[in-house]
This record gives sequence, structure tokens and C-alpha cells, in this order.
Amino acid sequence: MNNLVDDYVTLVERVRDTGWPVEVRGQATRELTAVTLIFPDPTTPLLPIGVGRRINPKLAALEALQLISGSYYHQLVVAAAPTFQDVLVDLDTPEYGAYGPRTVEQLANCVAILRDDPLTRQAVIAIWNEKDLTHTGDRPCTIFLQFLVRPGPSTIMSLELHVHMRSQDVWLGTPYDVFMFSQLQHTVARDLGLPVGQY
Repeated sequence: MNNLVDDYVTLVERVRDTGWPVEVRGQATRELTAVTLIFPDPTTPLLPIGVGRRINPKLAALEALQLISGSYYHQLVVAAAPTFQDVLVDLDTPEYGAYGPRTVEQLANCVAILRDDPLTRQAVIAIWNEKDLTHTGDRPCTIFLQFLVRPGPSTIMSLELHVHMRSQDVWLGTPYDVFMFSQLQHTVARDLGLPVGQY
């Protein structure tokens, strides 16, 4: 994909037209499995604004900032997106699946590992954990992140980010997830003094 402004509608149409009909938690949906989205240049627009799908830039920015800072403030999320609570399974534990607190220590360790050994394949952040199998509320959609320093198209060493999802709603999740994680990629690349590679 070039970016989510030019290609988002095509992505949604592909899910609509070729997705397998399944019912998940009582909701009819269409599903594609084993799909890989590749953004060769994450400096292009990765928030699909102006394509006929209302995007909340405040929510996108807030989610990215909370991930990067390792924090989560539910009241700020609701202030930015009042309908956010409508999609929660369990209002009593809205912070359970939040990425910031799950990743903060791992992120610092990944940066340290990459500084020491730029070609490592061990700069992995695990978001999903064994407790998520039995938790009754909201669970993370992301399994893990992996940072790799590899040569880009121009053979310049760049920071790639690989994101593995167990589930990603093309309408609700994809625009925000891609933006949020690409902002994390930009932040880590800057910290390491590297250009941004593919996402």
C-alpha cells in the first residue's frame, strides 16, 4: 500500500467483497486471514482523512501519545471520543487492554538492545499475554511488535516495524492502529538516529 489516504477505500472494499462471512460474538462480519499490509514509506499519510470515513484526529494523536509515553488515561480518551465507551466490553476495566502500560518497560529495553546490536532480531514487544485468554473484558488486538534495522530500498539502514495483530477491524481499528504504531516507529527511529523503514 502507498498510504492510507489513497488506499483505504480499496482496503475496505476488499474486505467487503472478498471477506468470508463469520459471526463473532453475535455480530455478523466479514473476515480475511493471513493478510499483510506493507507501507514502504511510513512518512506518507497513514491516517485516512478526507476519504469518506470520519476520523477523529484527537483520538489518533492521544492514542499515539499514550503508547509512546507508556501511559493510559481513560478520561482523556473519553473526552477526545465520547462514544469510545460504547465499544467497550467491560466498562469496569477500560484500562486492562491499554498498550502504553504493557509496553513502556519493553520499549526501553528494545531501544537499548538496538543500540547495542543494531542487527538483532530480539527487539520484540509482547502485548498479548496469557491472562488475556481468561479475561472477560476488552483484550488487546495486537500480539507483538518487532523492530528491525535493515537496509531499505536505497540500501540505507532504516528502522522497520512489524506489527502482528490477532484481530483488526478495518473500520474501527485499522486507521488508528496504523497511525499509532507508525508514530511509535518514528519516535524509536529518531531516538536511534535512523531513518524510518517500512511498516
